[in-house]
Amino acid sequence: MTFFFHCIRHFFLIGAIFFVSILIRYPLLINSDTFFTADEAVIANTILGLLTGGPVVFYYDFGYELTYFGLTFGLASIPFMWILGFNAMAFQLPATLFYSLYVWTTYLLARILVPRMALLLLMLMLITPPHITMMSVHNWPHIPAAFLGNIMFLLFVKAKITEK
Repeated sequence: MTFFFHCIRHFFLIGAIFFVSILIRYPLLINSDTFFTADEAVIANTILGLLTGGPVVFYYDFGYELTYFGLTFGLASIPFMWILGFNAMAFQLPATLFYSLYVWTTYLLARILVPRMALLLLMLMLITPPHITMMSVHNWPHIPAAFLGNIMFLLFVKAKITEK
């Protein structure tokens, strides 16, 4: 299989996982104005300020010398804001995208470590308990951190496999 078709297959899998995740989280996304938190409001305000010509910042200013949140996961909401407008749902969709990427990388790890159970793991991760579903709708840095952790673990496993 060529590299191009390999990439297309992965892109299709990520898109399918993202679509199913949106369908499962549809009630939460439609009512995202209700579930919008104060932390997300500060982050969204910083992103909107950046889009309207405000200063470029690398951390969110919480006003009381608390600057530990990076800007990466907030910047991921900009394409959704351009497409869907400046609303809470557009701001929260990247969280579902990052969760989809997390599920995809977990599936890739499972295909290497326990190939027989990989598809079952994928299905179980799509149908999550309510608290995980709610967390995967908020644009917080937890899910992107889990995705990046999976990427590092996947690179480690690939390096160990090729080392043999």
